[in-house]
Amino acid sequence: DFIDGNGYNYLTQTCMWRHYVPIYKDMLTFAYRLGLQHKIAGNTPWYMIHNINAPFFQKMYTEGLGGVVTMRGVNRNGVLGDGFLLGNAELRWHFLDFKFINQNWQLALSPFFDAGMIIQPFREQELKEAAIEDVELYSGDKESVHMAAGAGLKIIMNRNMILGVDAGRALDPRDGDKLKGFVGFNY
Repeated sequence: DFIDGNGYNYLTQTCMWRHYVPIYKDMLTFAYRLGLQHKIAGNTPWYMIHNINAPFFQKMYTEGLGGVVTMRGVNRNGVLGDGFLLGNAELRWHFLDFKFINQNWQLALSPFFDAGMIIQPFREQELKEAAIEDVELYSGDKESVHMAAGAGLKIIMNRNMILGVDAGRALDPRDGDKLKGFVGFNY
């Protein structure tokens, strides 16, 4: 807090486990990720609660729960807190191999299920003391698991360039009531 003196000094712990389980040769793989982020001490600045901390970012940006990186189908940054649990499960099925323009191509279908939950609300006491009526606090007995499901199509060139199109929908209308589409590279 030596830069601006606003009291925003904090310590966070983030743990992510990724596991890929081959089911049938290299045609069918079960991929999952389990994550935990937890504030250990201090006050998180409001502009950092949507970040998932990592020493090396695999995407162009990080975001809180919701959106293309964490829970596809839930509104981007729709579930925020100082601490959360995250789970993703995806079945990756390479169903077609072919050659085109002298390159090796594959098509893959990836149905998925994503879930997350706030385990540490962001400054809940401050919000309660401010008596903000239109803010719904997801905490304590009110907090529930936020879930989304959908599927993706991957177009793979030479096993390492992957164009993905995903479509997902939140299972609770509070998290978004429309089908959301995402286009990106990599899995």
